[in-house]
Amino acid sequence: MSYRFLIIHHAIVIQKIIQKFLLTLYESSTIDICLPDEGALKHIAEKSYHIVFCGLEMAGLNGFDIHNQLRTSKLNSNSQFIIMTASDSSRQKDRFKEQGILFFLTMPCSFPQFQRITEVVLNPDIKDDHMRYFIPKTQADIQFGNQYYNANINNIGMDSMDCELLCSEETAEMIRNCEINIRFPEQYGHTKINNIHASLLRLTPKARLTDSMPQRLHTTWKFSYIDTDAKSALTDVINQAPRSSLEMYEDFESIYEINDKLTRSNEAMQSDLYKLQLENERLLKKISELENVISENRPMESFHFKDIPLSSLINEAAKAANDPAKLKIFQRVIDDNIQLRNKINQEAK
Repeated sequence: MSYRFLIIHHAIVIQKIIQKFLLTLYESSTIDICLPDEGALKHIAEKSYHIVFCGLEMAGLNGFDIHNQLRTSKLNSNSQFIIMTASDSSRQKDRFKEQGILFFLTMPCSFPQFQRITEVVLNPDIKDDHMRYFIPKTQADIQFGNQYYNANINNIGMDSMDCELLCSEETAEMIRNCEINIRFPEQYGHTKINNIHASLLRLTPKARLTDSMPQRLHTTWKFSYIDTDAKSALTDVINQAPRSSLEMYEDFESIYEINDKLTRSNEAMQSDLYKLQLENERLLKKISELENVISENRPMESFHFKDIPLSSLINEAAKAANDPAKLKIFQRVIDDNIQLRNKINQEAK
């Protein structure tokens, strides 16, 4: 079947990436590319498309504007719409649901991510045994010999699952085959699936909670054996899982990488903050020492005018006096000074 696609984005690099992905999957498809302006609205009004790939944060018309025009058009009111965004936060997903947008791609995306969501959108009834789905509040008990771990399942499919667990022991035991018992939440009838045999595909240490708390591990498991009844029960649960990409598992690895980067950034900030606190304490201590020095009541050394040359009390050098009248006055001052000193010395003896 020959498909027709429309790519709307203001970034040329995004346009080319999506175009290349589509031609790799559907070589004979027809692909139109346009900017988020009046030209995009013209394409929507004049041509019918199987899928419209549209950015959200764009210069010009944004993704919500394009989606509203798509739903009111005669040719594309039932066309599939995949919005491309840099954020996949819960708040963002709620906005999509309110707008009636079922599918989104977090950009940048990998080719496998793009392939999975495109195939699901074009063929919603085709089952993919390798697809894993996000089912909140699903837990698993994992047993290695005599060791038991409780895990929170991030996503699960017919042949594998992805989960996180806390491990206080060495992880070497996890390379052995294990048995898994899975418990689904109330909306899935509290279904329990026991005695699944599995092997470890991937293990990524994420973080040690504290120095005394165990480390958090992100693990992926491949199911090697499920009996007939358990497989039937798992199939029933998977068939009830939401199929829109708002709930469907695509690839959590990029999210884990972002979380790791944020964790490392937070640790670096904590280290810098600790250094700043030490520097602040050092400066406060120095200020306190200076304040103590200033506040001490230390008597100042006394100076006697007799020890200070007369010339230092004026702004000019001393000059010789030739006036006879001034000489008599100076001589009298000197004589009085000598007499005063002699008297002081005698009294001191």
